[in-house]
Amino acid sequence: MIVNEIRWVGIKVPFRKPLETSAGALVLRYSLLIWVDSDEGVTGVGEAPAPLVGGESGLKRLDSLLQAIAPSILGRPLEQLSQSLPTAGADGPFVQALAFALETAAYDAVGRAQGRPVAALLGGKPEAIAVNALIGASSPEETSVLAAEAVAQGFGTIKLKVGGRPIGEDVAVLEAVRATVGGDVKIRLDANRAWPLGEAIDALRRLAGFGLEYIEEPVGPADPASLAQVRRSSTVAIAADESVESLEAARRLVTAGAADVLVIKAARVGGLREAMAIAGLARSNGLRVVVTSSLETGIGLASSLHLAAALTPAEVSGLATGHLLEHDLLTELLLQENGFLRTPRLPGLGISVDRDALKRYATGLHGRAKL
Repeated sequence: MIVNEIRWVGIKVPFRKPLETSAGALVLRYSLLIWVDSDEGVTGVGEAPAPLVGGESGLKRLDSLLQAIAPSILGRPLEQLSQSLPTAGADGPFVQALAFALETAAYDAVGRAQGRPVAALLGGKPEAIAVNALIGASSPEETSVLAAEAVAQGFGTIKLKVGGRPIGEDVAVLEAVRATVGGDVKIRLDANRAWPLGEAIDALRRLAGFGLEYIEEPVGPADPASLAQVRRSSTVAIAADESVESLEAARRLVTAGAADVLVIKAARVGGLREAMAIAGLARSNGLRVVVTSSLETGIGLASSLHLAAALTPAEVSGLATGHLLEHDLLTELLLQENGFLRTPRLPGLGISVDRDALKRYATGLHGRAKL
């Protein structure tokens, strides 16, 4: 099958409530949804999430890049959709997101044509994936209430945002949460590069006593050497998240001994195959792998669910984020049950886009390229 037509639409979906991080509150999720039609009449869909910082300008950049790239993609076999796209320079993150969307659309179309789910195309099988609850930075009282609600819903792992405020406030939050959920619930932290090197080391000394599973990106500006120094200085396991930008970046982290865990976002690294390669590198070097979202709608989440299913046995994943948005744009929502998300079992991604929701959240930005 070859690419006969590419169509895309920009969407803007509000978060149900602002998600507080050390970099500020997240209010809107901008994404470019891309449909790819084959010469055999099969259509696949993918999602290119815009950077969370930058808003509508990032969406417009995705649109302009796709307008430039799309003509060269027409006529290609579906399997080559995400290959040979330039990734260097300032546009790298945008091209990576487009590559993820195009590759997802290709897998969706091929899976539909073959009657196989994407997880099977990746060498796995669709199954339920354990997921963590994500709680933004807030007061000790509110965070402990949200943590209790998450445990009541069946989550066994909670991820908390820290940093961007005095460390004493983060300590108070951890004290309140541990007192509420007890010692059996696993707690992950995400600092989003909030602390300079010395502060990061001091912060982890103060937080280490709360039985943490790991902390993501504690130091900024981040580089493998700084992460490695924090790792050597702390008893808390270190996870690289934003630092995992590509297979080559992952190699540098492994070589430097900078992390115990690699957190993989398929939209950031350029697609599912690149994500699989990074996971293979990590596991072969004794590192854990956690698949997480870029806070996409259900289209991007479904793709990453299939990725996690293909990496069985999968770590507890960071994919239970669709409910943070007003709508995940699917006719059947991806809802967690007792701390698990079910990977769709129908062919392709196994999802259907809600056309009414699409109209509601469309920005008016759209495009098309056809043979």
